[in-house]
Amino acid sequence: MIKRGFTFIELLVVVSIILLTTGMGIANFVRYQDKKEVEEAAKQVRELAIAARTKVAARETPKEVGICDPETSPIIAFHLVSPSPNQVEIRPVCGLDMTDLSNEGLPVSEMDKYDLPPGVSLDGGVSVYFYSLGKGANLDGTVMPITIKNDNDVSFGFEIDEAGNITQVVEIDN
Repeated sequence: MIKRGFTFIELLVVVSIILLTTGMGIANFVRYQDKKEVEEAAKQVRELAIAARTKVAARETPKEVGICDPETSPIIAFHLVSPSPNQVEIRPVCGLDMTDLSNEGLPVSEMDKYDLPPGVSLDGGVSVYFYSLGKGANLDGTVMPITIKNDNDVSFGFEIDEAGNITQVVEIDN
């Protein structure tokens, strides 16, 4: 009499292969999600930088009453700044010339803020002034790299040069 079927060892090998393949797939999917989350955060920060540059070029004035009086203290710049490692803001800068920069205590609208997702932060912070009248940014011939990373060392970034040009977001190898 011949018995047909699989032995226990054969079944164990097949189940092990299935579990191993599933585990690798889940790990790759989690890594992919990490990359996409950091990339999206970097794109949002880049969009804020573009918005700051656009606002100053358009000579936009905040809607709030009493901010930056056009006669005595007009807007001369917008400041892209990170008050904490997980937040970026655009602040209007009022003053009569480049030596009279003041944005302390000015309110920031919700549209001009971005909170990075949990576990994602700016590496080194951001502080760039975009000046009106085509004067670019305050980088004195240098390029400012902006890097966003997560706890698993996935990093994306872009650069701003002294003319106010902003590069595309790229992945940074660690």
